[in-house]
Amino acid sequence: MIADYASKQWAGLIKHYYSPRWGIFTKMLLNSLHTGIPYSQRDFDYKVFYEVEQPFTFDISIFPTQPEGDTIYLAQEIIKIFFNNYLSIYLSIYLSIYLSISYITRVLSIYLSIYLSIYLSIYLSIYLNVLIFVYLFCSYLSIYLSIYLSIYLSVLVNN
Repeated sequence: MIADYASKQWAGLIKHYYSPRWGIFTKMLLNSLHTGIPYSQRDFDYKVFYEVEQPFTFDISIFPTQPEGDTIYLAQEIIKIFFNNYLSIYLSIYLSIYLSISYITRVLSIYLSIYLSIYLSIYLSIYLNVLIFVYLFCSYLSIYLSIYLSIYLSVLVNN
């Protein structure tokens, strides 16, 4: 883990201190991924101390106090690298996510329409069966009542 309190970007720090430290960190992580051996923070701290921090502390190099080079040109080059390399990756990821969401939406709409058609067909089937039952019940009831009334009336008339 790399954690710095009040890290600075003063002359020489990025190139001679932070960059080598990040290099060690990424190499150790990649090595851990390739070998399957868990990452060791203790090994990282030891390696950084002896390969970066101690040499940087005892280095007597004189670093510039003013910015060097054309920072606008460097920023433009970074943007070109980003747009040439990463923008196409970003767009392809975005498009694949968008298309997969569109695909998921289509699949869900198909599923929903099938579900609704099945549900509605079952509902309508039950509703129609109930209607038919009620109709038949009423028909049988009317037949039963007419037979009962005819028998009752014939008994009344004959008495």
